[in-house]
Amino acid sequence: MKVLKQKREQNEERRLRSVLVLRTASNILLLNLATSDLLFSMLVGFPLKTIASFNGTWPWGKRLCDVYGFLCGISGISAFITHAFISLERYRGVCTSMRIYQDSSYGKYALKIAFIWTWSGFWTSLPFFGIGKYMAEGFLTSCTYDYLDDSLGSYIFNYGMLIFAFLIPLLVMIFCYSAIVRHVVINYARLNFSEPSTLERISGTLQSTRPAMENLRYRRKLRIAIISFVIVLSFLISWCPYVIVAFFALIGRRQFLTPFAAELPVFFAKSSSVYNPIIYALLHTRFKTELVRKFSLLNSVLRSTSTRSTSVRSVSRVS
Repeated sequence: MKVLKQKREQNEERRLRSVLVLRTASNILLLNLATSDLLFSMLVGFPLKTIASFNGTWPWGKRLCDVYGFLCGISGISAFITHAFISLERYRGVCTSMRIYQDSSYGKYALKIAFIWTWSGFWTSLPFFGIGKYMAEGFLTSCTYDYLDDSLGSYIFNYGMLIFAFLIPLLVMIFCYSAIVRHVVINYARLNFSEPSTLERISGTLQSTRPAMENLRYRRKLRIAIISFVIVLSFLISWCPYVIVAFFALIGRRQFLTPFAAELPVFFAKSSSVYNPIIYALLHTRFKTELVRKFSLLNSVLRSTSTRSTSVRSVSRVS
């Protein structure tokens, strides 16, 4: 009984430790992004869209179409703005002092989350007050903003969404991530051409510690730069086709706006809820470590894979 109790306590301690490792203030933004994607996938993307596609048309009437469009909008815009806030955090972490980056409190992040959902809810709720509309789109199996309506309210709504919910977050991301890449490139040049200046005496020998530390920092920043490029690329692939179609409709170029041309960008946009977990979770070092630790089967698979690769390398060296 004592052995079982000790094992239970050890498992509970490991579980709490893994939770505390990931429960940092900056990871609240990742949690918010996961919430947006989960809201989109569970309530909007899978059940309603799938049933309507099998039915051949939207079967639930105008009221649920408005609710569907609202949920799509608030989850999508909240994801956009969360991306922008994450890019700002990474910019502060790489291009400014790491201490500033780590000193942010839970209260500040709670205010950021409140702003994200308030701003998203403000824009997506305007059609319920007569500014803009929601309509069936593409093959008439889902609903979105009515970018075909020529009324003043629809113009205000659609252009406001385009500028304040898409272009501004996109510009913030481009600025932050391009600054990160530039910072990494400059640091790489300094790392190659700078001489070590800090020496420590270890075991009676002089050993330079600065190059090793600088190399480690550079690798971390390089990893962030690569992830940053993937984030912007996936964001553009997911949402630019949708925005381009809506923009051409707004300026009156509607001759090429067939049901297929309107439906195809929808699939690209809805796929963003698939990209985000892959980019932010599987490329997140701590999350990946805790995931492997949590699931022993995954851990054994990764170990066997690494053992096979090591044995293959050793055999190739011998041969």
